[in-house]
Amino acid sequence: MFHLAMCLFIFGCTKTTEPPSGADDTVPQAIDLTSVGSMATQQFSRTDFTYFLFSQLPKDGNAMISPLSIQTVLAMTYAGAKGETARQMERVLHINGDSHSAVANSISNYSKVEPYTLNIANRIYHEKSLTLEKPFLELLNQYYAPSMQSADFKGNAVGERIVINDWVAETTENHIQNLLPNGSLTPLSRLVL
Repeated sequence: MFHLAMCLFIFGCTKTTEPPSGADDTVPQAIDLTSVGSMATQQFSRTDFTYFLFSQLPKDGNAMISPLSIQTVLAMTYAGAKGETARQMERVLHINGDSHSAVANSISNYSKVEPYTLNIANRIYHEKSLTLEKPFLELLNQYYAPSMQSADFKGNAVGERIVINDWVAETTENHIQNLLPNGSLTPLSRLVL
């Protein structure tokens, strides 16, 4: 039996400029995202997916998640889905086969909201012995590059965990460290999102 390790990489968001003089740095400032893009013109709905996602969370306690990152990394895996699996992913993610361009553009647009920097750490690590289909790899390279990385889970799961954690920390400017705890990857791991 093979293990599928799934980590929904969240993002690190940092302010790139100093607050105006007299501003209280402890109070979050609102960001106007209306200029980011009209959902009506996109082939997917981040809003519908976000409502669905939050409806699935436990009602008690706190959770820090990024619907943007979760929908994006799952859209990356959707690129390789077929048949009933693809149809189910479309329903849950509120996307379709034409959505990859819109997803990629929304990431680019969200990343440009001044004066903030959005660092998204989405990547698929796959066991190097797996054979991946060329159309899947081409689609990922076109819309989500660089998003694929081979890994030696069979021979060096512990070392690969460190490599992945280091990449996430570097990509998020150390806002996310040690995402994968000890023992989370084994020689039976095949895919890490």
